[in-house]
Amino acid sequence: MSSQEDLRTIALAEFATAGYAGTSLQRIAELAGLSKSSVLYHYASKEALLEAAIGPAIDRMVAILQDFARVGLSPESRSAFLESFVDVLLDHRLEVNLFINQGP
Repeated sequence: MSSQEDLRTIALAEFATAGYAGTSLQRIAELAGLSKSSVLYHYASKEALLEAAIGPAIDRMVAILQDFARVGLSPESRSAFLESFVDVLLDHRLEVNLFINQGP
């Protein structure tokens, strides 16, 4: 049986590929080799699964913005922010794809 992390990974890939509206819990369950009820055991809804899938990227971006706001606008802090921001973009490609292509 797939773990919650496996489900998040599978769901994120499917959301990024097919979009939120084009992704079903049934499809995620099939990709994970589970029943839909097994997915719903771990996540109460498709919305909850989306939130779990994109949450780490959002949390990381919030932390970077808070750090930047805390240290100010020095050239060094701007450089550190840009480096961290690019790292987030690269580390969370699927989430970024989802944010850009799916919008609100």
